[in-house]
Amino acid sequence: MSAAEASPGSRGPAPGEDAAGSGASVEAAGAPGARARSGAEPDRHAPRVPPEERGTTVVSDRAVRRLACAAAAEHRSTRPLGDRLGGLVGEGHKARAEVRRGGSRVGLRLEIAVAYPSPLARTAEEVRAHVAATVENLTGLTVHSTDIEIVELVPAPRVR
Repeated sequence: MSAAEASPGSRGPAPGEDAAGSGASVEAAGAPGARARSGAEPDRHAPRVPPEERGTTVVSDRAVRRLACAAAAEHRSTRPLGDRLGGLVGEGHKARAEVRRGGSRVGLRLEIAVAYPSPLARTAEEVRAHVAATVENLTGLTVHSTDIEIVELVPAPRVR
């Protein structure tokens, strides 16, 4: 910034700002390649806390239940469950799930609806494997069992 550009009383750009005052970071004087730090950037030179001292992430049973239901619904042969009136009125949930937990191990029990006709045993096995893998990958928990109960068969709509 030249003296002609500065307004009366102006002291020039703030430390770490370019002359236009845009807030863009500029190289610090006397240190080639060094960047001035802004308050928003993390301090990369601060000592890192070891993982065992950082604390824990707790995944609730409700979160595990929702993940399991969403994973079950991703299979091409599953359908939304009918409501409690036997599917006569509207559609219900993607699936129903129960979670049993012992530390970092979980057991899952799912109730699903499957399109008819579909190979039921193969569909149940594919859903079981997908749900277990999804829950393990997203939560870090170990799924030791996944029970699948097909509680509803949903026929294809009739074409007239």
